[in-house]
This record gives sequence, C-alpha cells and structure tokens, in this order.
Amino acid sequence: MHDFYRPLRTALVAACLALFAGSASADEGLLNKALLALDEEHATALLEQVEAGNAPQKTLFLGILYHNLMVLDPAKHEAKALQYAKAAAEESAGALTQVILGSVTTLQGEIAVDKGDVVMASAKIDEGFKLMDAAVKGDPDNRNARMFRLANALEVSKRSPFPRYDIAQTDLDYLETFNESYSPGMRSFLQLCAGRLALHHNRVDDAIGLLEKALRLAPQSASGRRAQQFLDELEE
Repeated sequence: MHDFYRPLRTALVAACLALFAGSASADEGLLNKALLALDEEHATALLEQVEAGNAPQKTLFLGILYHNLMVLDPAKHEAKALQYAKAAAEESAGALTQVILGSVTTLQGEIAVDKGDVVMASAKIDEGFKLMDAAVKGDPDNRNARMFRLANALEVSKRSPFPRYDIAQTDLDYLETFNESYSPGMRSFLQLCAGRLALHHNRVDDAIGLLEKALRLAPQSASGRRAQQFLDELEE
C-alpha cells in the first residue's frame, strides 16, 4: 500500500517548491531547504537544525519537515506531523499552512486504508480536500497552495472515489501562466503534472514529450526523477 503512495509523497513535497527567480531571505532559504528535504536523511538532519534554532517561522518549518517524514512513513510520523501542521495553521491562517494540514489529513486517510477502514479513509480524504479547497478559494493567487493541491488531486484521484482531475487541470492552467518566472525545478514539476494529465486522457505521445521535457529541465530533482520513472514504465 505504501509503495503505491510513494509518487504522491514525492509529488506533494515537490509541489511546495516555489523557487522563483531573485534573492531569498534567510528564512526563505531555510523554507526552500525544508521543502527540498525529500528523504529521511536530509529531513532528519534539517529537523535537528531547526529544533536547535530560533527561526521566526520555526513552527512552519517543523510542520513541513514532519509532513515530509510522514510522507515517507505515515504511521510513524503521524502524531508529530499533525501536531505541527495544526500549530502552524493556528499561528498563521495562510493558505500554505492550511494546505499542509490538508495534506497531512489525506495521509491520515492512507493510514486508514492500510487498516482497512474505508469509511475513515474516505472521511479523511474528503476532509483534506475541503481544507485545501478552502485555502485556494481564500487565496487563489497563492502558488504554493495551488501546487500542493495540484499534486494531491493527481495522486489521490488514482485510487479514491473522489476524482479530481478537473481541479488538477485548473491549478495547472493557472500555474503555467507564470511559467517564465519559475526555476527549472518548478517548470519540471509542471511538465510532470501536464504529462500525467495527458496519460489520464490516454494521450500517450503527448505525455512522453512532456515527461521528457520534465526530465531535461531538472534531471536530479524529485520531478525529474519521477518523470524518468514514468518514462521507464511506458517503455515496459
């Protein structure tokens, strides 16, 4: 069950990456490091640094890092991820914190699936969707919120009774209007999402072209590596 969700886990974290052109403050640099801490080694090391420091947005960073760890092992890190996601949302009711909390909630749905509790799984997934939708509705120009929701919509649609491909397309269309301002890693993420939507609509040739572009843009990024996995699967 967890292996199926691994693409969701990578995508949900990668979806946070708003690495736009221009200089970043120290806090923004730490935020980007937290968002990029996709594996246990990097997330744990940065977690120790954040816990020992006094960053102004410390609770937010802890929420992101424990979310990332929950992505890798939902049951093990559920309590801490939920604790800090809720705390971050209480400190700041912004769209990003609400979407992080929504993402954690959908991961709780995964835990319920593993336990065979379909009713709880559906309830948690629906709750997570509502949190993310409310965040985007309240701040429709928040790109981080849009990216989180886009990734979540693509992945959860694959196996839940709540297809969200229309939401994914809406967020992708919005984000692509800013394409020139994004870093290669962010553009790679968007091409990956576009390729996955093309696959959903059985436009295989288009999907291959989009996935290849995602790989070329940022081959070492989470999106680039995931694009390569899709391409390998299409060759089999």
